[in-house]
Amino acid sequence: MKQQEQMLDLLKNAQNVDLNKTKTGISISSLIRLKLGDTFRFVIYHNQRHVQQAKRVLTNL
Repeated sequence: MKQQEQMLDLLKNAQNVDLNKTKTGISISSLIRLKLGDTFRFVIYHNQRHVQQAKRVLTNL
């Protein structure tokens, strides 16, 4: 829940930022930089995938 609240805070703070011009680094390589919007998209989709995985596990119990 804390991570979800942090994500909401980051999204709120990013309302005044150009998501196409602002770049973010990634943990696996200091040479690769993504647009902030792409970073948000990746994290959100990644979290959605985990929720779907958890739902599948719960339905198979």
